[in-house]
Amino acid sequence: MLGILKREEPEKFKGFRSQMEKQAGKPLTPEELIKFFQLADKRMSEFTGLVKGMTLGQAVQVRLWRVDGHMTWRRVTRAAYLEGWFNRGWGPPSNQLLGMSLCEKAAMFFKENFREPPWN
Repeated sequence: MLGILKREEPEKFKGFRSQMEKQAGKPLTPEELIKFFQLADKRMSEFTGLVKGMTLGQAVQVRLWRVDGHMTWRRVTRAAYLEGWFNRGWGPPSNQLLGMSLCEKAAMFFKENFREPPWN
């Protein structure tokens, strides 16, 4: 997957690598980068399960936050956290991957893609 990202979307790959290296506090080897990617993928799967029970009302609110309010994924997550959604079963309160999961699930209610306009 990282190879495809590097080849097809080199700027996104650089951004991902930069973020992971920032979190690690050091340059990462290809093996370490793959490990980070695998951990992120596992966490994203957990969040997909967490938001599975999203209601239509929550989906509408997420769409308002993201599309009309221009909130980042992190801010969407924090807003959901402050609302007490999903028993606040995540951390930190502004987790970017959870924001992506929230937007992805909400967009499905409207037959939209959270990675395309008007979501992104």
